[in-house]
Amino acid sequence: MKKVAAILALLTSAFAASLVSAQSLPTAKPEEVGLSSEKLAQLTAVIKSKIAEGRYPGAVGLVARKGKIAYFEALGVRDPATNAPMTKDAIFRLYSMTKPFVSVATMMLVEEGRILLGDPVSKYLPKLKNLQVSVPRADPVTGRVTYTLVAAEREMTIQDLLRHTSGLAYDFTNHTGVKEAYAKDNVTWNGVTPAEQIDRLAKAPLAHQPGTAWEYSLSTDVLGRVVEVVTGKPLGEVLQERIFNPLRMPDTAFVVPAGKAARIANPFPKDPVSGQEVKLLDVTQVPKNDAGGAGLRNNRGSIIGAFGGSGMTTARLTAIFEREGKGYTALCPQVDVASQGDTIEEATTNLREAVELFFEAADPDEVKRRLKSEVYVTQLEVAIA
Repeated sequence: MKKVAAILALLTSAFAASLVSAQSLPTAKPEEVGLSSEKLAQLTAVIKSKIAEGRYPGAVGLVARKGKIAYFEALGVRDPATNAPMTKDAIFRLYSMTKPFVSVATMMLVEEGRILLGDPVSKYLPKLKNLQVSVPRADPVTGRVTYTLVAAEREMTIQDLLRHTSGLAYDFTNHTGVKEAYAKDNVTWNGVTPAEQIDRLAKAPLAHQPGTAWEYSLSTDVLGRVVEVVTGKPLGEVLQERIFNPLRMPDTAFVVPAGKAARIANPFPKDPVSGQEVKLLDVTQVPKNDAGGAGLRNNRGSIIGAFGGSGMTTARLTAIFEREGKGYTALCPQVDVASQGDTIEEATTNLREAVELFFEAADPDEVKRRLKSEVYVTQLEVAIA
């Protein structure tokens, strides 16, 4: 089959959403929305048992279905240093759950024609042009591994950044050559300005040829820098204007103001498994850069309020098209749903209907299995069901 050069956003937008804060969502008994009070009570028991075991100091659990809150509990303590009880409006550090928001902002710019998925990243960040790749080579006799730098066979693209196939990495990569280079040049996401971050990345080699391998990485941080270049605004301002304000997420930002600092949830000072000291971001201080891969702070109510309004919301999924005989096959990989059509337009219409039917019919466990990741469940928020 010949793959058609078309990857686009599939919008399951047949139903409008009422996007309100979690506090204003109506409540319901679990059975009224197809859930089980008994099973949710078991959830509470499990969370309490983990708190008692010392796995974490506290947690906030919220389950909404069909636009109604069926479960909302604050358990344990918000701060083990003070034993202040956990509250439903506690503010948590999102860390890598920042990434989906930055990806959504990027796709908004794609929809507006201001970015193309196939654009080389160097179009927006010229310093990331002509990068080198660190290639490991093992001595056939001694087995000793050395690293050789070769030219990148092609440039990383916006699509590569979105799917973590850019060749970039994190400082905890298993690629020793890149790990050492990152340590030498202090390649990081925290405590550096946007310009410093890109300057340092430009000096370090890639861990893979762009487009050839997936590795969790600083790709979304670089994506944030692209968004800033295209919009001419700091990333935090873009997210506030385009996502957080429209979705009524007032507690989601890159810094927690003084008036909300008392609501910040903190972990134990040492990891209960490894025993290592937990190093936290000081979320009350303005960061040197709005880190697209790890910098946001948020409370649980904002997430569920943004995606769990009455009726259905819009999920931004991916459609991949392939030539199939005289027609086309359209696949939505996140939920493993496919359809066919004589034209791309027909295949898209059929796929949208198939995805909508899936969300209508599937129970939450099936949705979770299809999406294969808590990341999707939380951020694409299959409160669509």
